[in-house]
Amino acid sequence: MLLLVGIDLALLALFLRWAYVHHHGIENSVFFGAWRFSTVDGSFIEIWGYLKQAALCVAAATVYAQTRERFYAAFALLFACVLADDMLRLHEWLGGKLSHPDLLGELGIIPAAALISGLPLLIALFTLVRMPTEERKPAIALMLGFGLLAFFAVPVDLLHELVLGQEASGQTLVTLVEDGGELVSMTAIFALWFLAADTPMLRRVDLFSRFSQPDRPAAGSLAKTPFTRR
Repeated sequence: MLLLVGIDLALLALFLRWAYVHHHGIENSVFFGAWRFSTVDGSFIEIWGYLKQAALCVAAATVYAQTRERFYAAFALLFACVLADDMLRLHEWLGGKLSHPDLLGELGIIPAAALISGLPLLIALFTLVRMPTEERKPAIALMLGFGLLAFFAVPVDLLHELVLGQEASGQTLVTLVEDGGELVSMTAIFALWFLAADTPMLRRVDLFSRFSQPDRPAAGSLAKTPFTRR
């Protein structure tokens, strides 16, 4: 986890340096015109986010393959949709189609986002409530982490849209909060998952077995062990 946090912080520090150089027009800097250090399409921050989304998807699919617990298949589907949406801008494309004046107008983006991410989210929540009670803790941790990610991806993104074209420092700050929040949120999902993974089901999963504690005898079990006199 420390490696993930370190990479997150390093990329955000590089972004801040790029933003300073860009907004002050320091042409003799290696960061000048180096858009890979920004947050635009193809930037290091965006690629790193894609890699973490893909890793979450693969990890959840791996857990499903070993446990057959449907929640993890639903969570893998959820992040597969999020990844496809981020890479292909699916909800913007579908929202543009639905925003035709003869259809929903400016409100078209809402059902588009609900269809692409909302439906998989409902499936994940439905499978969560049907899990055995003793296995819900990791699933709840994953959904809380996803909620944190959604906070930075939706409300903070809308705030970002409002400050476009305004003072450069304000744009940089909101961009840092939005994209930095998304990166840290995905790292938090991994951390919460591993912290909550000590359940009977996940102890049998290769991905978590090395982190789980060995089963301990129940309280009072020693007292019930028959004593043989020699």
